[in-house]
Amino acid sequence: MTKTELTSAIGTAMSIVISRVKLLLGISKIVDEIYPTPIYDTQATTNVFTKEADNFTYIIRGTKIGRNVSISGRFTNTTGVSIGSQTLCDITNSEYNNYVFATDQTFIAQSTTGQTVLVSVSGNSLYIIGTIPNNVAFYFNFTYQVAN
Repeated sequence: MTKTELTSAIGTAMSIVISRVKLLLGISKIVDEIYPTPIYDTQATTNVFTKEADNFTYIIRGTKIGRNVSISGRFTNTTGVSIGSQTLCDITNSEYNNYVFATDQTFIAQSTTGQTVLVSVSGNSLYIIGTIPNNVAFYFNFTYQVAN
């Protein structure tokens, strides 16, 4: 739910004659925003994140509370060779699109052997910056800000 939708839900509940049912509806939307259902996506699902190409497998878990999206998971290059920077997945639920700052929001993903790559949240995608070796899982855990 976006800030606008939340404000509208509260306003609707209070605008006409406030009944117990309308007030509870508005409060319920606030509670749902504070305690959202966590997301779980893989390259085979499209709840929030959708596979861009056949280069990766991934698992992304997380929640959106207000303007903060906290996600964690892993991704693995499945091409058979090391590959350079490219899109991991698209963000297909616009509520999860990043807030546009002067620079992208960028975070580190790390393998169990200590190799690192950067993950950038840019517009409507998660983009990997750096060289990703074949069959090495990279793990991440970060929070980014959204527009709504």
